[in-house]
Amino acid sequence: MDHDAESQTTLSVIIPAYNERGTLLTVVAKLIAAPLPTRALEILIVNDGSTAGTTEILDSLKASPDEVLASHFVQLKVPPEARSTEGVEIRIFHHEKNRGKSRAIRTAIEA
Repeated sequence: MDHDAESQTTLSVIIPAYNERGTLLTVVAKLIAAPLPTRALEILIVNDGSTAGTTEILDSLKASPDEVLASHFVQLKVPPEARSTEGVEIRIFHHEKNRGKSRAIRTAIEA
């Protein structure tokens, strides 16, 4: 097996979000903490016209992911060595109005 090729593999995960204020950060924390064969992780979050605080959560996540996710890592009992956002790229997209899950997914794929 070519270990150089494996170390360059990136896993991309799309999260379509509509009013997911209560669950979004937990999902992101679980993705980062997951035992993946690669540390190259791309998380694409599409805010699909949310009106209930999701936009503010995403703004804070983009500004300081380690700080925002810290309490979620503790709550989920994630060991300290699995809490790093190193190698993780979080990309956030916004729809001004709700366009549906399939359109949110397409937005991320087309990015």
